[in-house]
Amino acid sequence: MYRSVLALLFASVLLLAYFYVIDPTVQNRQGNDRGSQYQTGVYFTNESARETVKRIAEIERGRSEKFFVEIGPLKNFYPAEEYHQNYLEKNPNGLS
Repeated sequence: MYRSVLALLFASVLLLAYFYVIDPTVQNRQGNDRGSQYQTGVYFTNESARETVKRIAEIERGRSEKFFVEIGPLKNFYPAEEYHQNYLEKNPNGLS
């Protein structure tokens, strides 16, 4: 029981931090990157995660008139190309 409560708390804090870092009010863009492939989203893999994601998304949705973050079940997952793995280790100035 303690472990599941801790996991739920950690997931909530992580999601709140995620929404703090991204801009959920823009569509198909994050930072200088534009296009539908840059649409932000949060995807869940089980019912417990779904409930957490929906709860936190509702909090964030209430902060602004616009909210464009996709929320839904994880349907597809593809690992990034090798050159994107550990990107900042390979490109220390990569985000400047």
